[in-house]
Amino acid sequence: MRRRGCVPVGFTVSSSFIYSNSGISMMAVKILPSRETHAECPAKIQQAPVAEILRTEFSVLGTSSEHQRRICERYDNYVQSIVECVKSEWPEGISKVPERELFTFLADVFHSNFKASYSGEKLLSTSVLSNEFNCYSASVLMSDVLARLGKRVSVAITPGHVLLKGDKCVFETTREPGDAVFLNRYLDFRYPFHHEGGMDFLLAVAYGWCATTLIDMSRYEEALELAARSIALNPDDADFWCNHGIALDGLGRRDEAFSSLDRALSLNPKLVEAWNNKGIILDSIGRHEEAMACYDWALKLKPKDADAWNNKGGSLEELGRHEESLACYNKALKLDPEYLDAWNNKGALLEKMGKERQAKKCFKMAEKLERQKK
Repeated sequence: MRRRGCVPVGFTVSSSFIYSNSGISMMAVKILPSRETHAECPAKIQQAPVAEILRTEFSVLGTSSEHQRRICERYDNYVQSIVECVKSEWPEGISKVPERELFTFLADVFHSNFKASYSGEKLLSTSVLSNEFNCYSASVLMSDVLARLGKRVSVAITPGHVLLKGDKCVFETTREPGDAVFLNRYLDFRYPFHHEGGMDFLLAVAYGWCATTLIDMSRYEEALELAARSIALNPDDADFWCNHGIALDGLGRRDEAFSSLDRALSLNPKLVEAWNNKGIILDSIGRHEEAMACYDWALKLKPKDADAWNNKGGSLEELGRHEESLACYNKALKLDPEYLDAWNNKGALLEKMGKERQAKKCFKMAEKLERQKK
């Protein structure tokens, strides 16, 4: 079975910038933008905690000193360039500029200079290197720009999305300029499950994403620490509680894991990852019927979820329902032909059913995929 961490705001994890942690020392990030280094930012304007976000990403991903330096320099250049662009448009300052006009202008600048990405693979450090920003990394960037200009905004988080909220308007950073801004009064209508907070919400998302990465690396102690930090900053986010539960289960603390996953589901009953991971725990203690009910919930919410089909196949196999199990593995592989675990699971089941030739084909496919991963 495949355990998946729950990536905040619908992100998926990329391994593109994961380096070996051995022998890497963190550089002193003197050029990082931070609350202390921005003398031009009014004291009462809260900035995005960019320094801590990047430090956390660098530490988890094991980013080399050279890449850290490049990322920090490029990020600061991006922010300064956008700030100068705004100042050239309004030399006397933005205090009297209508909010909608300002946000629309920033959206135009963004789309003229960067690529909007709808992939969760782009967080702050990877966005800066690739010049592609998703709603999270773009919100960090633009909130920093606005803080340096003396403009206060807050953060709104909804499943799959991050937005910036001003006094009168909401700014969806990655949308085209004509659709990027709408009035605050429509926020509840457009995103009924959103919750709002300060700039620390952006740090919470970074902690949550890094916790997911650590879960995928089986570094559960560190994952639990970051999941707890994300919850401390935003206790109403179901994704963070899901990661907390997965990390606890990885450490063998199942009762606490159940409690965290149930908390996640109480906050968001439609969280597929929480249903999947609760089912995995139930399977591990022999409660296969209950586990299968969890996978059925996940599939009701997301019929094309390959993990849930694979996991359900495992439950059915444990219950001796081999033909139904085989059908589930086939469904998982139809949805994801490169699903390594499903090929291995299907091979093992076919071997158990006495179908040696078919089993060997599955194992060969799994070996091929394993070699490709390396």
